[in-house]
Amino acid sequence: MVEQTEPQAQARGGPSKESGTEQAKSSRTLADKPPVAPEPPVAPKQPVAHKRLLFALMIVLFLAVLVEIGVRLFTTTTDLGMPRVYRVILLPYRPDTEVVAAWCDRMSESNYVVRDAELGWTLAENGKLEAADYTGREVEFRTNAQAVRTQPDRVFDRALPAEKTRIVSVGDSFTHCDEVALADT
Repeated sequence: MVEQTEPQAQARGGPSKESGTEQAKSSRTLADKPPVAPEPPVAPKQPVAHKRLLFALMIVLFLAVLVEIGVRLFTTTTDLGMPRVYRVILLPYRPDTEVVAAWCDRMSESNYVVRDAELGWTLAENGKLEAADYTGREVEFRTNAQAVRTQPDRVFDRALPAEKTRIVSVGDSFTHCDEVALADT
């Protein structure tokens, strides 16, 4: 049998004299060291939720300021003095005294809206008004002999026909429906 040299034995994966002695040295040095107490577990860092919340609030505040600036830059008024952004009227609308006085003066010359002792204002019989609606579009408002907003030649009988149902809508300017064309009333 051929005796192998130490480097040859190590290259082939065989035992070496030196590796056994190194293992013995390392085991002695580990045994000679005093035992070390294990380190206490470190708590994982808490997520920085408050920083994220603060950042989100800053973004919301920044966007609110941008919207406010945009609304102030692009706000116009209708001919009735109502503030609007593009076609959207900003509510609630509380007109100045001068705007109300100008509207009253303009309506006193109208034959569509007239003063009423109980209601303040009401539609006139056979009234007609041509004006711009809240979007700026020219519209025509008409009433019949019964002061109902409809075609002037359309008159409603007091007696209800048996085969019909009548629905009456009574109310303020929302019930008036400025955006509904005369032909659709």
